[in-house]
Amino acid sequence: MKFLTKKMKLECGIYLWKMVLHSFKNNFLYESIKILGNAGMGMALFIFGLNCTAIKFNDKLQKIKVIKMVVVKNLIHPLFALCVGYFLFHLTDYWLKSLIIIASAPTAFLIYVLTNQYQVNDEAIKIAIIISCFTSIITVTLLSLVF
Repeated sequence: MKFLTKKMKLECGIYLWKMVLHSFKNNFLYESIKILGNAGMGMALFIFGLNCTAIKFNDKLQKIKVIKMVVVKNLIHPLFALCVGYFLFHLTDYWLKSLIIIASAPTAFLIYVLTNQYQVNDEAIKIAIIISCFTSIITVTLLSLVF
C-alpha cells in the first residue's frame, strides 16, 4: 500500500463511506446520521456561545487589539475587496456586490477554532467575533444599500 498517496487513500475512504451510507439509504441508521450531521453547525455555535459566557474584558491593550481587528474586518476588508474586485478583476455589478457583502460578513467561527487549537489569545478572538457579528449587521446593511 506504499504506492498510494494520501490523496488516493482519502478518496478511497470517502468512496467506501459513500458506499456504506448508500447501502443504509431508507434505513433508520442513515436517517439518524443525516439528522446529526445537519445539526452539527448549530451545536458548534451553541457550544461557542456557552464558551463565551466567561469572557473578561478588562485589559486596555486587549480592548485596543479587539477594536483594531473589528475595524479591519468590517471596514477595511470590504473596501479592499471593492478595490481589488473593481480595479484588478473588473468584476461586473452582480459579482462585485456579492464580493463586497461577503467581505463585510462577521469574523468566522473557524478563526476561534484555530486560535483555540494553537493556543493563541483566544479571549480577544472571542470578543472580536461577538463584536464583529453585531457591527457587521450595520456594515452589511449599509454596503448593500450603497452598492
